[in-house]
Amino acid sequence: MLSLRKYGIWVILVVLLGSLVLGCGSTPAPTEAPAATEAPAAEEPAAEAPTELNIAGVTITPIEEPWNTAWFQAIERLQAEKPHGLTINLDYTENVAPPDAERVLREYAASGKYQIIWGHSAYPDAVKVLKDEYPEIVWALSGSGNEAFGGNAYLLDVSVHEPAYLMGIIAGMMTESDVIGAVAAFPFPNVNAPLNGYIAGAKSVNPDVEVKVTFIESWFDPPKAKESALAQIAAGADFVYAERFGPFEAAQETDTLAFGHFVDQNSVSPDVVVTSTEARWDPTTRVLIDAWWEHVTEGTPYDAKTERYLFSMAEGGADLAPFHDFADKLPQEVLDAVEQARADIMAGTLEVPYSEAPPGEEAAEPEPEAEGPSELNIAAIYSSAVEQPWVTAFIQMIERLQAEQPHGLTINLDYTEDVAPPDAERVLRQYADSGEYDILWAHSAYYDAVNVLKDEYPEYLWVGAGSGYEPMGGNAYRVDVVLHEPAYLMGMIAGAMTESNVIGAVAAFPFPNVNLPLNAYIAGAKAVNPEIEAKVSYIESWFDPPKAKESASALIAAGADFIYAERFGPFEACREEGVWCFGHFVDQQSLAPDVVVTSPVARWDAAGMYIIDTWWDHVTQGTPYDAPGDRVFFSMGEGGSELAPLGDMVPEDIVQMVEEAKSEVMSGDIEVPFNEGPIE
Repeated sequence: MLSLRKYGIWVILVVLLGSLVLGCGSTPAPTEAPAATEAPAAEEPAAEAPTELNIAGVTITPIEEPWNTAWFQAIERLQAEKPHGLTINLDYTENVAPPDAERVLREYAASGKYQIIWGHSAYPDAVKVLKDEYPEIVWALSGSGNEAFGGNAYLLDVSVHEPAYLMGIIAGMMTESDVIGAVAAFPFPNVNAPLNGYIAGAKSVNPDVEVKVTFIESWFDPPKAKESALAQIAAGADFVYAERFGPFEAAQETDTLAFGHFVDQNSVSPDVVVTSTEARWDPTTRVLIDAWWEHVTEGTPYDAKTERYLFSMAEGGADLAPFHDFADKLPQEVLDAVEQARADIMAGTLEVPYSEAPPGEEAAEPEPEAEGPSELNIAAIYSSAVEQPWVTAFIQMIERLQAEQPHGLTINLDYTEDVAPPDAERVLRQYADSGEYDILWAHSAYYDAVNVLKDEYPEYLWVGAGSGYEPMGGNAYRVDVVLHEPAYLMGMIAGAMTESNVIGAVAAFPFPNVNLPLNAYIAGAKAVNPEIEAKVSYIESWFDPPKAKESASALIAAGADFIYAERFGPFEACREEGVWCFGHFVDQQSLAPDVVVTSPVARWDAAGMYIIDTWWDHVTQGTPYDAPGDRVFFSMGEGGSELAPLGDMVPEDIVQMVEEAKSEVMSGDIEVPFNEGPIE
């Protein structure tokens, strides 16, 4: 139920999740009590207890984001545990912008299939409306900063300040510089709490330690987080707590040790991540399950507290992740100190201070945000329909940034689709002449129009998206997304699973940004199967599904049993011929779930933040626009792309192989060739 909207929206590193059981069920009607009589009432037969519980979850970010990952891991554990003998089924929708939350949540509620509906903390308005319309459903809001509604609406949270305290002990005892750091999102309560725990732990064993804290003012900006970590390391920090994605790469480059956040992140950078805080949603989720169970089996009214439910480490609400290989590298006295402190916390003899206030004077204060506009208006024009994956990925990026509100901005988007290149200058000029927009974003096919208009409208920030642009400089920026890294991983799957040793790809034109993922796909296949033969067919069109299907059928007839569908069309051929295929640019498994193995997914978020930050610095500080000569793009490790979840058709050993390779790509141990040249 992922939606594409014109207005309104909230961006890794990837953690591989286990399979989640999907299903549906229904709540039995309560049995009516018998009328009272003078004779002793016969014992009422017990109502038949339900055997299934169906939960729906709606998230503002991808399921791979650690906040969501931690919750899904809790559901998986509870599925195995089977509280009250229940089979627990889960459905979810990810990347839902707050303006669209009520619609998505209402669809789940109106279906009648779900007994518990879980919403992100960004959806309080939607839950407040729906909880009374659907009083038999248990509603949940997760996170701090919300009003607790009571009744059938439960406010849940997790806090990792106690395991963060233990991480602080490690840093405080092992630092050689007496300087440690932390890179975090915003100075919000549930961000501050673990930071303060980390600082308190370090100072408990090393009162002289100096702690530097940097807030990047974003939920997802790996390049900025990396830059902040490098600045702290340059200032002497030899440990960095990565509350956001990004610092691990800085730690690797400088031989600095790091800590992860919210889930065990050692697998992402095993050489530098000592341990991580782990959030455990298990006890809060049991609150919901028990409340529902008592309601349907005993008629107990829903009566949620008018405050959030929060469980300590001793109550199962958090933990410290394993040390993995660092168990043999950390000094024994450090391991002993952590183990003793953990035991004291669990016993209640050590109470870690719970403070949601911004870190104290010893922590570096974030620079105050410059005063500036409260709204950012973006206009975009596309050469194809908004449903085309290139455009879909851009729309999804805007929605996530709308939800994130960088610099506190309300971001508005207008767009025009299906604009032929000869008409681009007219459409762009209309947007510019209106005076309503700050950033004008154009497809790579409109280079000539942008080159003309950028000087006529110097206060606009112009964006040319895609390869093929010549450097324009000044107020005209070239950004792109590159998919060669996830395409390489797809190639590994094809190379390992092919039975014919022939794989194929159907693509648009032999252009640089088309060739790049194709070359990587072939390289990945040959990395695991040097005997592979790759066949590529260009349809010489950006959109011609019949021709793309015909090309795929020809490749299959020539022996290909995997097809990379860089354009729409091949899925139908794959289904008819019984071969596997890959999508492109967005997760396309929903279009043909029986044949689509996975897709390389473009994430414009990092490029979008780069553009927004550039505009913000211009309007608030007078920084001149100074576009670099080269196009700006971001790697998979920097959040510029990812691999969509794998289908069930992929054997477990190949899943593991891909996951290991992905970790090595993210860490830089595998460098995927960047080859935009012709297919060899």
